[in-house]
Amino acid sequence: MHKRSTRLTRIARHHEHLQTQESRKLSDLRDAVDQAEQQLASLEQYLSQYRDELEQLKRSGATVSRLQHYLQFIARINDAVREQRQRVALTRNSFESQRELWLHARTRTRSLEQAAERAGQQERVQLERSEQRSVDDMVAAWHVHRGNES
Repeated sequence: MHKRSTRLTRIARHHEHLQTQESRKLSDLRDAVDQAEQQLASLEQYLSQYRDELEQLKRSGATVSRLQHYLQFIARINDAVREQRQRVALTRNSFESQRELWLHARTRTRSLEQAAERAGQQERVQLERSEQRSVDDMVAAWHVHRGNES
């Protein structure tokens, strides 16, 4: 039978591997959040530029047809901004959910590592006591043996 500390160490290593996988997923989702936020910022900047251009067109006396075209285009950009905001929110929610999974995995791994360490310490103490008893028994046997020789 394997020592308890050895079994716990194997289990802790397995959970450390699982924690690493959760960490990678968390990192990927962090990247996805960053990318979604950058895309949102780009769309918002694009929208702002087109709104500014529309104001310039209004002041310059552009045709109604051209103004309508700009308004339609701005409406499509607005829709894209709204959709991207939803994507950002969903991606952030996924990130937070994954963060909770990673924290749970990290806590579990640390607990198992600590349990393995405690078990190892207990095993070392038991081994030292066993060795000390063996030495004590040998000394006692030697004294008995010496006493019988006299």
